[in-house]
Amino acid sequence: MAVISEIVIKKKNISIKDIKKFYQKLDKYQATAGIHKDDGQKIAPYTDTRHKDVKLITKAIWFEFGHKIVATVKDSHFKSYLTGEFFSLKPGKTYIQPPRPLIRMYLTKNWKDVKKSLPQEFKKGISGFKNKPEGIFKKVADAAAFWQRSTIYMDELTPKNSSMTIKYKGFDHPGFMTGQLLDNLKGKAGLK
Repeated sequence: MAVISEIVIKKKNISIKDIKKFYQKLDKYQATAGIHKDDGQKIAPYTDTRHKDVKLITKAIWFEFGHKIVATVKDSHFKSYLTGEFFSLKPGKTYIQPPRPLIRMYLTKNWKDVKKSLPQEFKKGISGFKNKPEGIFKKVADAAAFWQRSTIYMDELTPKNSSMTIKYKGFDHPGFMTGQLLDNLKGKAGLK
């Protein structure tokens, strides 16, 4: 995630040498937001009799980019552990889970607000050299993760759930089922 910001320096008597030194350090850090490596290795809670031992990162990728399921005889009948309902899929038929971009915030409908918010967080951290580079990037990472979580929480993802998914989950709220994805969207900052 690249953040471009207008910098305001409030502290007086800072030499050009100090500023150059600070920016050289700044260039070594980065901010990331989303499902990170350690959290991605967790096993996602399975909500029916088909998907056991699927990692959270796999579920997140299906969610972000969409997922195609070709029903087999083995998994054509299953029960939702959320509602207790039984479901049947036609073997050989392809079912599509549409992509719902979330990690790629520039594809979300509230991107204009995010675009304004992230540079402000960066500027707050850098103004007056109040934070070390990692602290500055942490502000940006936390703000980005907050926007990702808010997009799910405020039910702003599209397209909406299909009638079958609503029956399966018991409610219509794309991106939310058990809350694990929401809880594991985090911001991190560190060296590149």
